[in-house]
Amino acid sequence: MVFKATSPIRGSCPVAFRCCRREACGPDSEIIAHSFIIVGVLVYLVALSFTWFPVHHIAWTLFFTLFVTATLALLGMIAALWAQKFDHLAIFPNFVLLPLAFLGGVFYSIDLLPEPWNTVSRLNPLLYMVNGLRYGFLGVADVSPATSAGVVLLSFLVVLCAAGALLRSGYNLRS
Repeated sequence: MVFKATSPIRGSCPVAFRCCRREACGPDSEIIAHSFIIVGVLVYLVALSFTWFPVHHIAWTLFFTLFVTATLALLGMIAALWAQKFDHLAIFPNFVLLPLAFLGGVFYSIDLLPEPWNTVSRLNPLLYMVNGLRYGFLGVADVSPATSAGVVLLSFLVVLCAAGALLRSGYNLRS
């Protein structure tokens, strides 16, 4: 059941989720958020047992980790709302995220690309997400961290508005 505008729960929900179900805005959401932080720290500790990679800039790492994961989570929510069947969910990672990852400098330096691919890659928001995290962990990036932060923040806000609009409109929600 989607709550109406007069619902008392609307005042306590985050702005993007004002039309969400009651369970998503309750105290369980704090437990879920804390469990994600714990899982992230545990994954980092397990990775440290295989290799040593220090975090060069903890503030940039935390900023980019928070906003990149939130942006990708919201993109997943949009894909889930768009999908009519379970099979439609495979379209998003295969035909959207994978090409963006290959053009995003995940496996190479963006400076090695010839024109026009260098320019095309610089229009890719995933490039700035990857370079921001790379700068936070390794201290090296193809793009300045301030530029990356601006693009990541803008991407997050655009995706947040799109997901919020879809949720408020009730698009493809099942009750």
